[in-house]
Amino acid sequence: KRYCIRIGKYRVGIEIHNNTVELMRVLHRREFYRYFP
Repeated sequence: KRYCIRIGKYRVGIEIHNNTVELMRVLHRREFYRYFP
């Protein structure tokens, strides 16, 4: 599963598999949605 965490004007994209959390992207809100569906 993929999740998005909001931190001010930035977004952190994470992906969870089994019991592992993988950090995918940390970008400004404007750029984030171009690269993280």
